[in-house]
Amino acid sequence: MRGYSNKRRRSKRTGMIIAGLHNGKRRRRNRRDNIEMAVMMLVTVVLLFFSVRAVYGLIASQRSPDVAKVSGTDGAGLGTEGFNMVQGDIVTLAENIKDQVDDEPEPEDNGILIVIDPGHGGYDNGSNIDGIYEKEITLEISFCLAEKLNELGYRTLLLREDNDTHLFPEERVEEAENAKADAFVSIHLNTYEDDTSVSGIETWYYEKADGSSELARLVQKAASKATGGRDRGLKEAKDLIVVRDTTMPSCLIETGFLTNKAEREALMSEEYQNKLASGIAQGIDEFINTQNIGRENGESGTGVSLR
Repeated sequence: MRGYSNKRRRSKRTGMIIAGLHNGKRRRRNRRDNIEMAVMMLVTVVLLFFSVRAVYGLIASQRSPDVAKVSGTDGAGLGTEGFNMVQGDIVTLAENIKDQVDDEPEPEDNGILIVIDPGHGGYDNGSNIDGIYEKEITLEISFCLAEKLNELGYRTLLLREDNDTHLFPEERVEEAENAKADAFVSIHLNTYEDDTSVSGIETWYYEKADGSSELARLVQKAASKATGGRDRGLKEAKDLIVVRDTTMPSCLIETGFLTNKAEREALMSEEYQNKLASGIAQGIDEFINTQNIGRENGESGTGVSLR
């Protein structure tokens, strides 16, 4: 594939809600599998060592019992009781580690749905600077954002999960409406070829939509702070269908300029994408909390930190 390499590229679009912290669970499951594999390898190495030692002790005791006893490798010593004792300790340690991993608490699903719209897709590449396609980077940031929101207890719906799917703006709005989303965030990248030194983050909203200006303000503030990028402020949109025609609070964030070389390189990096996603998620979470969306009895906050 040309251009930016999409490390999370999906083979097809599922069009389904990532329900109940799907991405967060998958990451914890992978972490648990890695820990269990490491423990198993440790147990195998230790047991192999003492098995060889025990065999050597038995052979040595047959040849020269006195020498074997002095060296501590006699078959009646470490080769049997010592071996069994170490084996038992290692197995107990492995079981304790596994139990601790299995007991890791799952984030509570707060029932709030956030629709994430990765800009462009399919034959619509978006901006293309030196073979770097906007559609690929917006998808990477969107995957990362979904994971951050899942960690905070939110349900998420990605409007596309690969770079081959194309959706018209009206279709994006329709999917968000059908899903009865609580908020909608569209991810895009900016360009300005007349001056490649221009950089920074800006967020667009439709002024007549309830809650959208506040959502945009909090997302813009948190994303700029998390990345250290230039804060270009809020922009009012009148012709952006995805924020104009959605009935839930909505915003469109331009996460940076592909025409700026330094910012382009940052946007391609996993580290910067992670910072962007963390900031956007923080802004969404703050908006949900301040608006008391989906909260009962005045409860606010998810009680989970992104950092």
